[in-house]
Amino acid sequence: ENRDRASAAPASGQWGPRPVPWGGVVARTRACSSARRLVPTGLALIGTEVLYRWRVRLSPRRAAAARASVAAVVGGTPRESETARLAPRYAAAIARGWELTWRPWELARIPVHGLERLEAARAAGRGLIVSHAHLGPLAGWVPLVRMLRPMLFPQGDWLLEEPRPSYNGYQTEHWRKLYQDAGAEMMHHIGSAPLAYRTLRRGGSVLISMDVPGHRRTEFLGKPVDLDDGTARLATKSGALDRKSVV
Repeated sequence: ENRDRASAAPASGQWGPRPVPWGGVVARTRACSSARRLVPTGLALIGTEVLYRWRVRLSPRRAAAARASVAAVVGGTPRESETARLAPRYAAAIARGWELTWRPWELARIPVHGLERLEAARAAGRGLIVSHAHLGPLAGWVPLVRMLRPMLFPQGDWLLEEPRPSYNGYQTEHWRKLYQDAGAEMMHHIGSAPLAYRTLRRGGSVLISMDVPGHRRTEFLGKPVDLDDGTARLATKSGALDRKSVV
């Protein structure tokens, strides 16, 4: 099935804007960027923090989902006993990240540290892999993509799926558009290795996730986990520079 999905993807990795089916007044209002200019970002983030912490505390379903997500990170570590306490903070952090993502003018202000190393890497003429983890705002890499454009950005199955008529549908399309407008060339991760290799060999840039399931036992966040080693293999094969980063 994955191979079928990958074969349906354009070789160039380019997708035009996709209309999101009407998801209702509430969903569309939540997904409105222009209206957010009426509320200062600092105040909006404080309100988001308070709202989502209380939503977790008042909803058993939301609390269970938040605890499960936190447990996946701290389970088997010395902080496992803090799962219940961290759950509301986790939910609030995800919501704050999305609040910033709906404010693209704020994303432009995210600082990019170590620019001198990026410039030196590009001057050397070698390809550059930016290996990132799923931490912080999901659109937090947009400023870096804009600096290194064009940048190949392999993605999962969601890239080929039609937006759903819901708030999540608006989220997905907005996130994808932010990266494409910044210069990301998206393609399905299945079958992306040859294009990534060619991109790096000619001195281009690739943005790739490092914290995805795989078969390489790795010490990560204080415990052994099985991660994919595609980043390392791609860097070794192409002679690219590997810049591991966390937002």
